[in-house]
Amino acid sequence: MTRQTTSTRNFTRRDFLKHSGAAAAAITAAPAFIPSTVLAAPGKPGANERANIGVIGTGGRVTGLSNSWGDPAQMRFVGLTDCNAAHISKFVGAVKRKFPELETCNRYEDYREMLDKEKLDGVFITTPAHGRVLPCIHAAQAGVGMYAEKPVTLTIDEGHSLIEAVNKHDVTFQAGTQARSIAINDWVVAQLQGGKLGRVKKVEMANFNNPIDYKPLENAPAIPEGMNWDMWCNQAPLLPFDPKIITGLRGWAPYREFDGGGDMWGLTGFGTHAFDQVLWALGRETESPVAVRVHEPGNPHCAVTLQFADGLEIELGDKVGRGPSFGGIFLCENGKIEINRGRFATNPTDAIGEKPELASPHTGGATHIQNWLDGIRTGEATRCPVDVAHRQSVICHIVCVARDLGRDLRFDPAADRFVGDDEANRHPSVSRERRAGYELPS
Repeated sequence: MTRQTTSTRNFTRRDFLKHSGAAAAAITAAPAFIPSTVLAAPGKPGANERANIGVIGTGGRVTGLSNSWGDPAQMRFVGLTDCNAAHISKFVGAVKRKFPELETCNRYEDYREMLDKEKLDGVFITTPAHGRVLPCIHAAQAGVGMYAEKPVTLTIDEGHSLIEAVNKHDVTFQAGTQARSIAINDWVVAQLQGGKLGRVKKVEMANFNNPIDYKPLENAPAIPEGMNWDMWCNQAPLLPFDPKIITGLRGWAPYREFDGGGDMWGLTGFGTHAFDQVLWALGRETESPVAVRVHEPGNPHCAVTLQFADGLEIELGDKVGRGPSFGGIFLCENGKIEINRGRFATNPTDAIGEKPELASPHTGGATHIQNWLDGIRTGEATRCPVDVAHRQSVICHIVCVARDLGRDLRFDPAADRFVGDDEANRHPSVSRERRAGYELPS
C-alpha cells in the first residue's frame, strides 16, 4: 500500500485559529484539532535525510526504546512533550550522548503545541495507555506518522476512532509489538503458515492478569511543581494526586482506569505481545474470536477459551505466568511448536527443518523502528499497522469483559460488540465516558 501525500501546506493551524478567533483558547480548551488539510507539514524526508521526530511521553518506556534507535543519521529530534517536566529532563540526561540535539530541542507541556509549531515527520507516542489514543488521533490530523506503544487502546471504541483517523489522514502507523521485526519469528511464522506441521488444531497460551480497580488516596500530597496532573489524568476522572502511580509502568498499569492490566504478566502487558504473535502465526491478525468461555466464574484471572468462527480454539491456562510469555504453543496435525520472542521449539525436533542463521537483534527493536521510518519515507505499510494493532487490543478486551462478568459470551467481530448482552457492551473495556476536555474528535 502506497500513500499519496501533500508535500506542502501554506496555511498553518496557528493562522487558522487566529482568523477564527480561537487562538487564545487553543491550548487550554478541549483537545480539538484542525484536520491536516489546513496544517503546514513537511514533505516526506528523502532516503538520505534525517526525519524530524518528536516524543509525546518521555518516561521510562521511551528511554528504554532509545536503545533501539539505531543510526543517529536516521532521525533528528525537534520536540519533546510531557505533562511532567521532570521526565523530560531525566530522559534527555539518559539519551543525549547518542542524540546531542535533545539538549537544545524544544520542550512542551502540551503535545498539541508541539504538533502545531514543529515540522514533524513522525512522533513516538509513549504515554500511559489511557492517554494514548487522543494524541495518536491529533498526530494523524496533523499529518504526522506515529510509533505508538501498546496496548494502543484502552477500549474497543477507541480503536474505531483511531483507525478512522489514520486512514482518513493517510499517515504511517506502527504499533510497538516488536516481535514482528525479529527475523527468526518471521521465519518460524512462514514455516507454520506454509504447512510444515499441517493444520493447527488448537493453541495453548500462558494466562495473564485482568486489570484491577484503583483506590484513590484519602490524604493526597501536593502536586509537585512542573506536574500538570489534570493532563496526566486525561480521560480518567480527576483523581487526588498519587505519586505512586506516576513512577512508571508498575505504578499505573495494573489499574483499569489507566490500562487493561498493562504490567508484567498483565492482560495488555505481556498479553498483547503474546496474542499478537499467536494471531500473526495463525494468519488471523485482523480477525477476532466469536466466543469466549470462562472456566471458573468468579475468578477474575481464571483460564478462558476463545473460539473463532471455524472452531479453532485458543486456551489461556489456569495459572498466570506459566508458559511462553510472548507467544504460544501450536498443536498441529504433525506435531507441535512453541513460538516465543526470538526463539522456538518443536516436537518432533526436526519438524520444520534446520534453524537458519539469521542476523537480527533479539528484541527486533531497531528493525521495527527502521521499518516505521521507511514507511514514513515511502508510504509503504508497516509491519504492525493500525488495524492489526486494534485486533491485538480487542482480544484482550474480550477476555477482560468475560472474566469480569463471570460468564460465557458471544462476540460479533464485524460490529465489535457482544451478541445479545447489553451489560457486556457497557463494560469499560468496550466503551466509557471520557472526562470533559479530553473527548475524542468527531
